[in-house]
Amino acid sequence: MLDYCIDRPAMQPIRIITESIKVAKWLALYYGRYFKPNNAIPKMTIEISEINNDKYEITYNNETIITNSFIKDFSDLLREITVCDSNAFVLHGASIEYHNEAYVFLAPSTGGKTTLTSYLCERKFGYITDDFTIIDKESLSIIPINKPIHLRLKSLFLLNNTYNFKIKTYNLDDGFTKRFIYQPNNICVESIPIRSIYFLKRNNEINKISKVPNVEKSIYLLKSLMFSKNVTSDILSINKLSKYPCYILEYSDLGFVEKLILEEGDRT
Repeated sequence: MLDYCIDRPAMQPIRIITESIKVAKWLALYYGRYFKPNNAIPKMTIEISEINNDKYEITYNNETIITNSFIKDFSDLLREITVCDSNAFVLHGASIEYHNEAYVFLAPSTGGKTTLTSYLCERKFGYITDDFTIIDKESLSIIPINKPIHLRLKSLFLLNNTYNFKIKTYNLDDGFTKRFIYQPNNICVESIPIRSIYFLKRNNEINKISKVPNVEKSIYLLKSLMFSKNVTSDILSINKLSKYPCYILEYSDLGFVEKLILEEGDRT
């Protein structure tokens, strides 16, 4: 039996017990350096069994999922049970670094965060996170969580063919879900102060940016809140965060976003 742990910054560790080397390899690809041999007894434990080549059993808290889509169902379960430390809160968004400041991109799943983050990382911006933006409640700085980026085929094709990158990836394919795993080189490991927050809207025709009215900032930010266990405390943190510049960013060209960050970051 293999005994591992998914141990992400500012989140409660989750123990993984499995006899499947294939499952362990998939999770190592998916979570990168946050998937490691277990050396403690985390409060939460997930047991995983490989029934056959295309079916898996995931057991948590006396409930069992039988699935042929292990990657999707496992990651969905992890989102459901993840508990954030009391000194931090999490927004559903990506973040990159420029001139030692963080630029946060908030959007729902399939909203373009991963493709944009990968583009900017290839353009030598610092990689902070591509999915969970963890923010310290006291300092409001971002705590990096640079797990590998999981690209869909459409995104990888766009980056390599439209923008002429040569992104090296590793295939992760459980027979149902396929992702291309990409690890940016320029990762950020220390907490980083926030410069600006952008709410992404993909648009096939235009590129434009507009300010979020002050009275609406908290509403926009609350919609991006994840893993909230203490609503009152998190609302107070969101209200503090709303003092930062917030924008609605509509874009069709990834280069437009790059130029925007360069111009903002170079202003004193």
